[in-house]
Amino acid sequence: MKSRYLCCSILSILLFCAPLTVLAAHDIAVLKVDAADGTYAPGDRLPIEITIKNNGNDVIRCYLVWYLSTDSTISTSDTELGNVGIKELAPNSTIIGHWNPSLRASIADGSYFIGAIINTSGDSNNANNSGVDNTPITVTYAGGFVISNGLNDTWKNPGTPKQGFFVTVFPDTSVYHAGPVMFVGWFTYDIERPPADVSALLGEPGHRWLTAYGGYYHDTATLGIELTQGGVFDSGVPDPTQEPYGTMTVKFTSCSAGVVTYDIPSVGVSGTVPIERVANDNVALCESLGPPLQQNP
Repeated sequence: MKSRYLCCSILSILLFCAPLTVLAAHDIAVLKVDAADGTYAPGDRLPIEITIKNNGNDVIRCYLVWYLSTDSTISTSDTELGNVGIKELAPNSTIIGHWNPSLRASIADGSYFIGAIINTSGDSNNANNSGVDNTPITVTYAGGFVISNGLNDTWKNPGTPKQGFFVTVFPDTSVYHAGPVMFVGWFTYDIERPPADVSALLGEPGHRWLTAYGGYYHDTATLGIELTQGGVFDSGVPDPTQEPYGTMTVKFTSCSAGVVTYDIPSVGVSGTVPIERVANDNVALCESLGPPLQQNP
């Protein structure tokens, strides 16, 4: 009997005296940042691998931002390359993410470090929230035009009056997590005039509009044309449908000129449209967002 009591006492001492590891409620850490070594041009995509860990004892949501910096100390004042929200990260778990952000057109020649900062609400340890790849990459402008959001504007073909395009560039890779993308609205007319006795309750019977969406690289965007139909003016009912309708490329040669190439097989039309800005107010902004020495021809 004494032997059993002695064993229990020893066990109690071990349990109460042994050191315990207590996980913090919220503690997210960047363990590793690995950018593909090499030389890149503005507009190129840069493969990045980032490892993060939830050191806490709760499932957390976090927000990861990756940066380009002239030194190995990463801060929010550096150039942001992209970001992503992570909905759930289990306690004491590690994930490895892969991203391919585009190097923005305005990045000047030089050597740069790639790093990341992660944040979560109520983080108990901010000292481990950032990481950096200590091997810098090189950025060198190779010439040629590079698309930027300085092209966001209304564009026209002087040969087809009262028609045109709205061009919107999204260089931020967080948009739909799809990388840099371009959206185009094309406001035009049917391929033939409708009969004179055809009328419309709103607008003109011959009016047509199409949209196009897709990614871009350097000076060219490769887009899918979409047809949206079935809706009613200023109403959510019925729900419109959207379907693929053709292809489009938009190539810019400067901040004030480009060419749209389209192919719509279902109606047998294809061709090219030279475009220029309706107004030149934003040309200076476009040139300021482009690579150094990028000028209109």
